[in-house]
Amino acid sequence: MKRIRISYSMLSAMKRGDLNSVVSMYLHKEMPRTEEQQEGLLYHKRWEESIKKNKAVKIGQGEYIFNSPKCEQKLEVEYGEDFTLVGVFDCLDGDRLYEWKTGTQDVGSYAASYQLPIYFLLAQLKGIKIDEAWIVHYNQYTNEGEMAIVKNSPLAIEEASNYVDTLGGMVKSYLQQLKLI
Repeated sequence: MKRIRISYSMLSAMKRGDLNSVVSMYLHKEMPRTEEQQEGLLYHKRWEESIKKNKAVKIGQGEYIFNSPKCEQKLEVEYGEDFTLVGVFDCLDGDRLYEWKTGTQDVGSYAASYQLPIYFLLAQLKGIKIDEAWIVHYNQYTNEGEMAIVKNSPLAIEEASNYVDTLGGMVKSYLQQLKLI
């Protein structure tokens, strides 16, 4: 059987029961973006350009300085017998990962998600050392920013692995039911 490419986004869609998105991601179909998502992408691109040009970026009231940033770093690694785990880091600078977020959702909800633990797992499997991740959130409607730090740990890696195993198995089973694999 061909390996199934899975990502945090696909696993999250499976958890929400958004089966149309799971299939679209599996088939590499472009998903329509909301106006808010489009706006977030514009901020994301501006920040990436600033980091590449100046090794610094101002987001809201905060300024972030980098040493050797790698923006939009795409990683993929074989995971178990059935999967290729993929992810795109917004910015990796040494042993610190940065994830940029926009909109009205508070930074705590991002910190509590499985995105960063899955990225820690992905990095570990690729031999990349990450000690912590900084989630930098900007609410463009109020011009306010906030930040949260998530520490990497063996527990975070174990929880991510359990999440991937469980939801990845559900993705595989669903794709088999549809006879896509």
